[in-house]
Amino acid sequence: MLIAELVINTLFLYLPIFLVLIVLLYFNIVTFYAFTKCCIFFSLVTYLHKDIAGGRSLGKRFLGYAVVKENDGNAPRMATCFLRNSTFLIFPAELLFGLFSPDQKMTDYFTHTKIIKVPQEKNSLTSFYRDLKNTSYNNETREAIGLTLLVFMLVLFIK
Repeated sequence: MLIAELVINTLFLYLPIFLVLIVLLYFNIVTFYAFTKCCIFFSLVTYLHKDIAGGRSLGKRFLGYAVVKENDGNAPRMATCFLRNSTFLIFPAELLFGLFSPDQKMTDYFTHTKIIKVPQEKNSLTSFYRDLKNTSYNNETREAIGLTLLVFMLVLFIK
């Protein structure tokens, strides 16, 4: 599932962002340095926030999966999804962990979440957009924005 989700998210989320950035670079609207920083930032933020729309990324919607909280089966908070996806920094450890526990990521144990099978949606793109559009601005959203700003500051200070 991990590879299929990555391919789907790449085609529909990362690739459009990179194409826009490549056009900006081609027409000298941005420098190569700015292009590189933008690519790093948008890749990180898109990956870390991929599940914030109801606990389901585009890939999970296409494949029929969802991230839920262990205790009540509801979609986790946005910050929880962010932290759950943060293990890409220690990807080899995540792969090793996956050999012994294929049903959960390493951070699923720490964030008390799990992946469940749900009915596939016929219009995954539309439902993803609808869930993002219906997100209200509240404390949960402010947490996600704060984490995004943290990533921005980290990328900004990378040499």
